[in-house]
Amino acid sequence: VKFDFNNYNPKMPLYIQVDRGHSLPANKNIDNLLWSTYMGGSDYDEINDIDNDENGDLYFAGHTFSAGFPASSSITVGPSFTTRATMGSHHPLGEPKWITIYGYKVDLAHSIATDKLGNVYVAGLAGQSMSQNLFPVSPPQAGAYNKSPVNGNVNYAFLIKLNQNNGIRT
Repeated sequence: VKFDFNNYNPKMPLYIQVDRGHSLPANKNIDNLLWSTYMGGSDYDEINDIDNDENGDLYFAGHTFSAGFPASSSITVGPSFTTRATMGSHHPLGEPKWITIYGYKVDLAHSIATDKLGNVYVAGLAGQSMSQNLFPVSPPQAGAYNKSPVNGNVNYAFLIKLNQNNGIRT
């Protein structure tokens, strides 16, 4: 399932009705809604992609501009008032499993995928943090394809591989 919010005005409320193909008046209970939650902090937050694994866990990728975004871990060196990539997982009944903030400044997670081996892959854009050589790349022992900006480029695509159980880089 994917949602396209390109024409959505973030200043307006967003309602998503979960439905089995029939219409209910807006004031009626939805009998097939298993769980729903708000996510975010005190400012603009967005989820851009979701995926699920064989266990029914839900994974999301997006970004936050908020202080106090509900993260269980953080791989970040930046202030909370800049856009940073977010990714996380929820158990099948909606309880958060792990949520991570990643990056420094103008970093966006656009997509997320899982594999049968328990890995989570996130792709996105490393913005100003990369141009300032502050985007966290692989630990030195693991190496990285590109550890620093090239030719003053301001924006770079990024790929991250995480462990599905706790969101730690593998």
